[in-house]
Amino acid sequence: MAVRLKDIAEEVGYSVNTVSKALSGKGQEAGIATKTCNFIIARAKKMGYRPNLFARSLGGGQSNIIGLLVSQIDDDFYVPIIYQLERVLMDKGFIPFLGFLSSEEEENVQSISMLLQLNIRAVVLIGDKGEISSPVIADIWPKNIPVLAVGALGKQRKDIYTLPIDYYSGGYQAVEHLIKTGHREIAFVESFAKNKENSEKQKGWMAAIGNYGVQLDDQLLFACEEENLFESSAEVVDYLLMLPSLPSAVVCFNDMVAFGIIRALRKNGLSVPNDISIMGFRDSPAAENYNPALSTIRIPAELISENVVEFIKNPDKFRSANNKTVTPQLMIRESTEIEKL
Repeated sequence: MAVRLKDIAEEVGYSVNTVSKALSGKGQEAGIATKTCNFIIARAKKMGYRPNLFARSLGGGQSNIIGLLVSQIDDDFYVPIIYQLERVLMDKGFIPFLGFLSSEEEENVQSISMLLQLNIRAVVLIGDKGEISSPVIADIWPKNIPVLAVGALGKQRKDIYTLPIDYYSGGYQAVEHLIKTGHREIAFVESFAKNKENSEKQKGWMAAIGNYGVQLDDQLLFACEEENLFESSAEVVDYLLMLPSLPSAVVCFNDMVAFGIIRALRKNGLSVPNDISIMGFRDSPAAENYNPALSTIRIPAELISENVVEFIKNPDKFRSANNKTVTPQLMIRESTEIEKL
């Protein structure tokens, strides 16, 4: 049975109103001594009291409900980010409310309309391709609800706050690591899909190639359809096997392509990294435990969470610090090794 405020009041010997103020963090504002507040909070915790934060947010005042609108939910790259965000927000006393964006504007309007019926404090967009910036949604969006787009792939409204992910740096780090470990014949597998993430990481790849004076071989440039990555990855391997010699490394635009290439190479009797090194991108949940463990580029979910909490607490201060960017991290594992000269 749930512990009520009345039960706590009877236990500590104070009124329900005093107990309510103490547990809501407004005790000092109401003139209740800090010692008394701490006593009530400690006793309530011992009794197993759990505040109904959702009801408190709907009751008026400043809300603790944070809308998380997620695009491309079929991509496992976003799973650890969503998980980390939910955990951090709940630890900070916020209530994450998850919604989804699709390519259908009517569905997005319905999802956002339902979200707006709650007394939400802010909205965080994850992987948004510009859906929320459509004229229809812009018309129904209240101006007093701040929106933060994390790693947005599409064009955003001017009033939306942004937290960019430096995909250029991630692409550069991936190729730089291979070059520094002796690789010169490097194949690149990009995506046919044209968006900010893909174009920026490709720029990073090419910048590293140019800065280190490595010759780019047009025969080693490939593109995959994102709808069927394993089949496309197998086709890349088929082509590589027709070349006079294999490149020493392959850089992939995401981990799923890397997994597909490793699998296809294995079917053809080749070993990673003994015969060829493979580099992924995104550090998906399976990367560390894959065989071999995949070298890749990680987007730090914990850093994204820290920035999101900072934004929620003070959006204007967040915007004034206009150099906010999430820098990816190189994760060196078993799928890459020093090139044997």
